[in-house]
Amino acid sequence: MKNPRISKPLAPTQFKDRSERVRNKSEKTAARGKKAVDEGRDKKATRLLKRAARQENRSINIEERESDYSLKKIL
Repeated sequence: MKNPRISKPLAPTQFKDRSERVRNKSEKTAARGKKAVDEGRDKKATRLLKRAARQENRSINIEERESDYSLKKIL
C-alpha cells in the first residue's frame, strides 16, 4: 500500500512557464469563438473572442514580468 502523503513527481507539462499555459488557453478559447462564428451564434462568439483577447493580453503581461524577474535574479 502506498503512502498517500508522498506526492507524485511533476509531469513535464508542469514545468512550462505560466505565460505559455495562459497563451494556450487563449488559443483554445479563440478556436471555440471562431467555431461559434461559423455556427452563426454571434453573442457567444463575441463573448468568447473577448475572453480570448483578455487572456492573450494577460499572457503578454505575465511574460514581461517573468523576463523582468529572471533579469533581477541574474543581477
